[in-house]
Amino acid sequence: MRAFDYTPPKLDPRLQSRYQQLVQQHLHPAQKVAAGMKCLPGVSSTFASTQAAWRFYQNPAVLLPDLAKPLLEHGREAIQKECHRFGLVMHDWSALSYLNHQSKKDRRKLQHRLHWGYELQSSLLVSDRD
Repeated sequence: MRAFDYTPPKLDPRLQSRYQQLVQQHLHPAQKVAAGMKCLPGVSSTFASTQAAWRFYQNPAVLLPDLAKPLLEHGREAIQKECHRFGLVMHDWSALSYLNHQSKKDRRKLQHRLHWGYELQSSLLVSDRD
């Protein structure tokens, strides 16, 4: 299977560079079992990386369908090459609680009226050969 081409379509070179950096940060966690991203060499802190990611995702030129397109295409290609009869997509939904962060104006009400934060949905494609 070829390496995943994670260059997003329809972004200016500066935003493509930022996207590639974000992907690389997630591909190299601090520990094997660590979730989330790690600072790459040359970045002053994880907070600076987080701020850069926030600015990237807030940019009106960055659209989620454009970011998802290379990943979906790679998944379709992987199913053809790596699966015998089918691929299984496992989905996970998580509530990220930010109860005491009133400064985060984009929080949403989650399970009940006092539970505020964000929803995170992720998917994992698994081959029937594995």
